[in-house]
Amino acid sequence: MSVLVLYRAVFEAERADWRSTGRLRSAPSGMEGKHFTESVALAARFGRAFRGQGWDAGPFWVLEVSFAEGASVPLHELRQDGIGPSYFADERALESIELVTEVRRIEEDE
Repeated sequence: MSVLVLYRAVFEAERADWRSTGRLRSAPSGMEGKHFTESVALAARFGRAFRGQGWDAGPFWVLEVSFAEGASVPLHELRQDGIGPSYFADERALESIELVTEVRRIEEDE
């Protein structure tokens, strides 16, 4: 059995939603899916890049996310950000998440 493991930076509101529901889900007025990266380091770079740009200015967390075997999570390059490759998981792929674990907290000054 093969599991796809990816990483995501989340700010407090998304983290609180995940902790209360046990799921990563799209915001009602947001994109219908979520972006993920291949490593903790890349997720941290995305979090730092988006900190204060409409998201919380405070700390953020990197989550390790395991998708079920056969989950359709297409890879695409986010060239406009200059950070690195990411995966986009649509609503259907988000439903195939098997496990989410907090890996690291990134403080405001990191």
